[in-house]
Amino acid sequence: MTEDKSGAIKKRNWIIVFSGIICFFLGFFVLAQVGRSYHGFFGFLAPFLLILGLVVIAAGLITPNRDE
Repeated sequence: MTEDKSGAIKKRNWIIVFSGIICFFLGFFVLAQVGRSYHGFFGFLAPFLLILGLVVIAAGLITPNRDE
């Protein structure tokens, strides 16, 4: 019975990190579409997606691994 305590990131954590990366790049795409007319819903959505993506990436890296 050996336990793997190497600190490697598990599959669940990678899924969370990649979800955050997708959200972050989606925020950049929306930001490029907004342009100079930053008023309205998409003007709010772009920075929200950027910040949300960074938070999700951090959560994926910080979340401890569960024993499966």
